[in-house]
Amino acid sequence: MSVEAREEENLTEVMEQLERSLTKGQIQLVSVGVLLPYVLYVTPVLNLYLEDMIEQVHDMVKNIPEVRMSRYYQPMQWLPHITLGKKLSKEQMQEAFRSGWRRPIHIRIL
Repeated sequence: MSVEAREEENLTEVMEQLERSLTKGQIQLVSVGVLLPYVLYVTPVLNLYLEDMIEQVHDMVKNIPEVRMSRYYQPMQWLPHITLGKKLSKEQMQEAFRSGWRRPIHIRIL
C-alpha cells in the first residue's frame, strides 16, 4: 500500500488503530517480478485475507483529509506485492535472481 500524508500525526493514529484491528492471516508468495530499471518485488496469491485487509485499510485512510492513496492501491485495482528492493544496481538485480526462489514461501501474519 502506498499512502501520502502531509500531517504525520493523523496517519500515525490511524495506523495504530489498524494495528489493533487487523486480524491474523496467511499469505503465500509465489512469484518474483521486476519493474525496470531496478525494482524487485514478490507477489502473493490474492486471497480473502488480503482483500479484507485492503478494504479495512482503505476505509480507515480514505477519511483523513490530507492523506492521498494512489488509485493503484485501492480495492479492486490493487496488485498485491511486496517491494524487496528499489533502485538496485544491475549487479544487485543479477545477484537477487542468482540466489533464486525455488518454491513458494508461506507467511503467517501474526
